[in-house]
Amino acid sequence: MNIKIYFSFVLLLISTFISAEITISPNTPYPNQDVIISVVNQYGSEAEITNATITRNGNSFVINQTVDISCFLPSAPILTSTFNVGNLDVGEYQVSAIIQNTSSINGCQVDDAITQNTAFGVVAPVITVPLGGNYWMLLLIGLLTLIALFHIKHQRLITTPGLE
Repeated sequence: MNIKIYFSFVLLLISTFISAEITISPNTPYPNQDVIISVVNQYGSEAEITNATITRNGNSFVINQTVDISCFLPSAPILTSTFNVGNLDVGEYQVSAIIQNTSSINGCQVDDAITQNTAFGVVAPVITVPLGGNYWMLLLIGLLTLIALFHIKHQRLITTPGLE
């Protein structure tokens, strides 16, 4: 096989390499925090996002992203679509990202679509309440003071000469 043909074939394979990931921030959100969902793609050739949308149906999100790939321009861009979906109620959520790959260059073969899925949960914060708050603290201090006074008075009665 001619070295130029081999090199072109390897370059074509590398240039169409695609990896995608869905990220959630914060990792474990609370109901009062904004949730940010991102789709992060890396390509082996020059590429750009031409369209990205998110839709919600109950506890499911669907991200549709269209990426134009230039197969013969080696590069390694990382493309990100970020969506702030706001505060969410406590529960489990599903996210699907459908990445539609296109190319405006003749002869460029790209995978039609890539789908990524993930799930995350919104949890209620754990609230620790002190036992009774300040009133219990005052009662405890008062009780300890009474015990200390009783102990001091009891010690005086035992150690005072002539009071036996």
